[in-house]
Amino acid sequence: MAESNYQILGLNDGATRQEIRAAFRVLALKHHSDRGGKDVSFIKIKQAFEDLKTGKKYPDSPDERAKKSKFVWGTDEEEQKRQNTLLSNDIAKEIAIAQEWLAALSRVDATGNRLFGSKELGEIELERKASKILAINESFGLENCHIMIMCLCGAV
Repeated sequence: MAESNYQILGLNDGATRQEIRAAFRVLALKHHSDRGGKDVSFIKIKQAFEDLKTGKKYPDSPDERAKKSKFVWGTDEEEQKRQNTLLSNDIAKEIAIAQEWLAALSRVDATGNRLFGSKELGEIELERKASKILAINESFGLENCHIMIMCLCGAV
């Protein structure tokens, strides 16, 4: 049986908003990658918290995620092409903005972090550390983030 969002946070069904938030905070501190936790666990906990905030008891199944995908798989080929072209333009804009931001940081030898993308396209957080290392934190919509990472790294 699938694990509910309440079970992921270690709560009983019908927990209050305060209990949900408190459980999330405890688990987030324990599983966050900055504190030695694993990204996969933290992402699962964060998604469960976000789902419960909107009233969803169970996480999306792979079929539900596919239905919510921004890529269009309908029967009309022209409409598919049009919708997917719009999506690719949105992703291209985000990649261009991320590349400009990284170039600006490199020119002034600065550090910083910034979130790119959207809930619809997928999100990616880029962080340039003092050691000049570029850290890429994928989150909450990983499918399109892989495309963005490859473009930023010049693999595409």
